[in-house]
Amino acid sequence: MQERRRRAARLFAATKRSQAEIARELHVSRQCVSRWFEAWRQGKPDWIRGAGWAGRRPKLDRAQLKQVDEALRQGAQAHGFGTDLCTLPRVAAVIERTTGVHLSSQPCVEDPGGHEVESATAGQAGTATSG
Repeated sequence: MQERRRRAARLFAATKRSQAEIARELHVSRQCVSRWFEAWRQGKPDWIRGAGWAGRRPKLDRAQLKQVDEALRQGAQAHGFGTDLCTLPRVAAVIERTTGVHLSSQPCVEDPGGHEVESATAGQAGTATSG
């Protein structure tokens, strides 16, 4: 996104194109271009950098992800499982053995009706239970 903002700054300075045209060229919303233009016009120094990371930071770094990828490519049996069936709990176990990072292997979500929906690993996929 930073490169798009740099391109937007060059376009703001060099052309009389509309914000809508710039948005189409950069494949971003008109609202983004409008905010960028206002920050550029006011000379705000950090507008090109943006807000930074959004959301929760990953629990695994790139090196750990590579270790997990290599471990999973060996297959489940290489990690002591009876079959090569790849399940969420098995993946979580391999991640924990490989990196020491514990991840939940049984996520639950709520449907709009307020019922708890079990994951496929906790029971039958899509089975709703009263909450």
